[in-house]
Amino acid sequence: MYYKVLHIVDHWLPDTMNWLDALLDSTLKSCRHYIYSEYLVSDPNPDYFYIRSVPKVNYPVSNVEKIKQRWRRYQMSEHLSNWLASNEVHVIHVHFGHMAVRYKHWLIQSKNLLLFHYTVLTMNI
Repeated sequence: MYYKVLHIVDHWLPDTMNWLDALLDSTLKSCRHYIYSEYLVSDPNPDYFYIRSVPKVNYPVSNVEKIKQRWRRYQMSEHLSNWLASNEVHVIHVHFGHMAVRYKHWLIQSKNLLLFHYTVLTMNI
C-alpha cells in the first residue's frame, strides 16, 4: 500500500529547497507524490507526478511573473479542485503557511488536509 500525497508549493524547486526533494525521495517506497506548484524553477523530478503544467521561470521570480500569477490564481485553484474531484488523494501537504493562507478557501472545503507531517504515516507501513 502507498499513500497518495498532494504537495502544494509555490516554487518547484529552487536550489535552496533541495531538502524537500530529498524528503520526498526518502518516502517513495510508501508514497506517490503529486506536485502542484505555481512556478517551476527547476526540471521536474520524473519520480513525482505533476498535476499542472506551469511555465518554467527564473528564480527569484520576477515581479512581472508574480503579477501574471495573480491573474492565473483563480484558474489554478479551479483546476486543482477539478483534479482532486477525479483523483483520490489521501493527504494534502501544504508547503508552507503562506500557501495555506493563499488557498484557504479551497483547503477549508477539503477533507484531506494533514495537520502533522505526512512522513509519520510512512512509519507504520
